[in-house]
Amino acid sequence: MARRTMVCRMFGTVVLLSGRK
Repeated sequence: MARRTMVCRMFGTVVLLSGRK
């Protein structure tokens, strides 16, 4: 589960960066 959370957080960061651009 912890692993899934880490992936979700990473994905969220990427989405935020992409959305910002």
